[in-house]
Amino acid sequence: MNMKKYILFFSMLCIITTSNICAAFPKYNYIDDYYAIIDGNLTKFLNKKHNKKPVVIEIFSFLCPYCYSFYNDVYNKSKYLKTHIPKNARIIRYHAEDVGNNAELSTLAEYNWSIAKLLDVEDKIIGPFYEGIQKNKTIYDYDTMKAAFLKATGITSKMYDGLWNSYFTKATYTRQLDFVDNVDAQSVPNVIVNNKYVINISGLLVEHQKDFPKNYGQLVIKLLQKK
Repeated sequence: MNMKKYILFFSMLCIITTSNICAAFPKYNYIDDYYAIIDGNLTKFLNKKHNKKPVVIEIFSFLCPYCYSFYNDVYNKSKYLKTHIPKNARIIRYHAEDVGNNAELSTLAEYNWSIAKLLDVEDKIIGPFYEGIQKNKTIYDYDTMKAAFLKATGITSKMYDGLWNSYFTKATYTRQLDFVDNVDAQSVPNVIVNNKYVINISGLLVEHQKDFPKNYGQLVIKLLQKK
């Protein structure tokens, strides 16, 4: 991608964030252009939720074009992260609800992500959901999202309906809302490594636009190993 496209993505990011990207980052103390040390109280919260390390936490939205580009660049076009990340490292993803201008679709996406987390099929739906919502425009309501979920995972309609109405899905959905709210992510995608460092993705993009996927992967590995 060229610089104009990245500037366009960053401009969109300012519009579709969970809050105001142009404001200060009160819980993050940037120590260089690419990553920051997180506020101590937030670190305690993160350790409480995910105390096993190494861990990479991503906060994203299927309605965020910037997240879709990030997913394509890092996970579809680059093998660096896949081949270098420690085998015991976990990548945990949370869907942010208050993103984009379609609140109903955003809520449906987060609820479906909660079902996917319960079934441990996140990797099966993430690509089809991004493409259906942003590229092909084939996912736009409950029925089309359900159809995409069933096709990607192979589960039955009856199982899906049961999970949709289950206490466990509702509890997982509520925990996601609570997690994202407590983290107070100022932008999406938001990437936190080992509950201590947050990556400044926009800074990394501007400085290393040509080799962004590799440089992002190298930074994640560095922070996973950093004490």
